[in-house]
Amino acid sequence: MMEHKTLGSNISSGFMKFIPFIIVYSVLLALGSFDWGLSLFFSTSSEYFYYVLIPVLSGLLAFSISGYKSVIFAVVLGAISDYLGMGFLGALFVGLSVGYLIRYMESLISIQHERWSIVIKDVVSPLIISVVIGVILWFVVAPPVSIGLNALTDLLLNLKQGSTIVLVMVLGALTAADLGGPLNKTSYAFSLGAFLEGLYHITGPAVIAVSIPPLSVAMVAYIFPKLFTKKEVDQRRRTFILGTIGLTEGALPYAAQSPLSIMPAVIIGTALTTGLAAYLNLSSTMLVGALPGIVGTSNVLLFLLVHAIGITITAALIVLFKTFRKKKVINND
Repeated sequence: MMEHKTLGSNISSGFMKFIPFIIVYSVLLALGSFDWGLSLFFSTSSEYFYYVLIPVLSGLLAFSISGYKSVIFAVVLGAISDYLGMGFLGALFVGLSVGYLIRYMESLISIQHERWSIVIKDVVSPLIISVVIGVILWFVVAPPVSIGLNALTDLLLNLKQGSTIVLVMVLGALTAADLGGPLNKTSYAFSLGAFLEGLYHITGPAVIAVSIPPLSVAMVAYIFPKLFTKKEVDQRRRTFILGTIGLTEGALPYAAQSPLSIMPAVIIGTALTTGLAAYLNLSSTMLVGALPGIVGTSNVLLFLLVHAIGITITAALIVLFKTFRKKKVINND
């Protein structure tokens, strides 16, 4: 029997399982964009991989709620929702509704005969639920959602540069706000939706945010070790490695130790970094940041330059905040 988690935990769990699919798709898409002997193979592979992204996400979300019995039904309905133009929101609707309804029905059904119990719980009940959800999806949910999504996509595509900068700065600040927590996942969810709609001018700057906090903290720990405890200094290599592969959580130990010094610095620094990337029109065909993101970026030199500037600014803010906090504590004593 699956552990019952909160809605946020189930969504987060589904997203985490989905990340490898996005990484593979991103790599195929990036490799297919180059003019070389295998470009046709990779571009064709990425095209077919794209067709299954929404169904797979629907299935993984349903699986995180009610287990294997909901996966096939969620995948099929996810494909239908994608056909109806619901995209990312369709995957959310299908995955959550199928997962929760199947789990709820399972809790209501009580059959003593084991064989009949399996048939009813694993086949009949999910099938009936899927048909009901499919009808609601087709006739009620999809028409207004698809119209709204098309309007939103057009709006985001036609955003002026200033508005795009503000949007990605907000996404960058959310990414750094809790270093892998719910706000971080909210930012990722929006970036994922934009990515699946081909809005690479938004996702390109947004994904840069994941590496700025850990790399900045690690940089300060290397240059100014006296600002940190011995335990924090010992963790700087691990934090640097996590930052190079895009794991924002690498900065968590430092934020937990000095939240009033680290958090304002990384939030401001990360927001400024993503804003700079948007200002320079940096885009990416990969929903992956840090070192792996080089493959899909529109300009490698700008990609590296934005990281260097962002890490420097954020590191300077960390030093400033930590020094100020240290002096304040001494003065209070």
